[in-house]
Amino acid sequence: MINKNITVSISSRGRHNTTLPLALNSIISQTMLPGYLRLYIDEPGIKIEINPLYQQMLAVCRSKEIGYDIIYTNCGQVANHEDTRTYAKTDFVWRIDDDEVPEADCLFRLWQTIGETNVLGQEVVGAVAPLVLDAQHLTVLPKILDGTMEQIDWPNVQWFLHESSKPMQVEHLHSTFLYRRSCSTPYPILSGRAGHREETFFTHAIHNNGYKLYVDPSAIVWHHKGQSGGIRSWTDKESKDDDRLFEFYLQKNNIHKKHIECVLLSGGLGDALCFRNIILRHKTKRFLLATHYPEVFDGMDVELLNKGQVLMFQNCIHTNVYQWMVDKSWTQPMEHAMEQVYEKLWT
Repeated sequence: MINKNITVSISSRGRHNTTLPLALNSIISQTMLPGYLRLYIDEPGIKIEINPLYQQMLAVCRSKEIGYDIIYTNCGQVANHEDTRTYAKTDFVWRIDDDEVPEADCLFRLWQTIGETNVLGQEVVGAVAPLVLDAQHLTVLPKILDGTMEQIDWPNVQWFLHESSKPMQVEHLHSTFLYRRSCSTPYPILSGRAGHREETFFTHAIHNNGYKLYVDPSAIVWHHKGQSGGIRSWTDKESKDDDRLFEFYLQKNNIHKKHIECVLLSGGLGDALCFRNIILRHKTKRFLLATHYPEVFDGMDVELLNKGQVLMFQNCIHTNVYQWMVDKSWTQPMEHAMEQVYEKLWT
């Protein structure tokens, strides 16, 4: 089955000999094939048509009647994906990174959510995204994550397995998504060609246009996280410049980022009991907690995470209380030491 109303857009840099062939092969092996492919080779001096591997895959495209254009450029992925948004001959565009490998039914499942007759049976869907999973860090979505812009610095909901297969409504999408061109506005003009945060800018604009965004947990893409190429080909300064533009975007749209502390309590049962006693004495800010003894905190207003979940969060408080006591020549009870170590949690 081929859907002539979908164009795939891939912008690749520095990965033509690593992950790009995997991504391309997975696209031409979908149970629902896209009608067109626009492949941007964003690297001077590279000609993939002379490579026998790409010659074979392009021959497969022709045999399956997938139209394709290979565009050689050095403009960066923001300009490349905007080129597809502007000039694609289809109503829908599937944006994919060059280090991602969709499962064979990924496009079919995304289409079920966004197509003209979709499973949601409601208003026009602006964009839908699959889960984007790292096989080495598989874990279930924490209940606290909701996909809002206020949680933009928290782990993305697409990075986790979901307990429900029901599409989840969000305010922005990450990395790969299928969108309706008529609902979109141009990609942002960013300082760097790396395109840092460009997916968030772009999909949140669709949300602001009044269209719904969804993550479909039944659609899966495996993220192979190429350690070279892609966004890593550009300088830190370019990414930092884009970060500053993003902060301005948040201010302009009156979006206030939420911050939450995440505590990794890696000690024994005694440590967990001490920490519980401290919580009972204090009015605490909302925080996340990972511990070997979650049963100690049963019935308490504490957001518990497992080890896999907590590793996805940044700014995690993980202090060795015993070493802290040695460094401070501490002579009082350990519970008092722990109270000081985690004092930023208390209001």
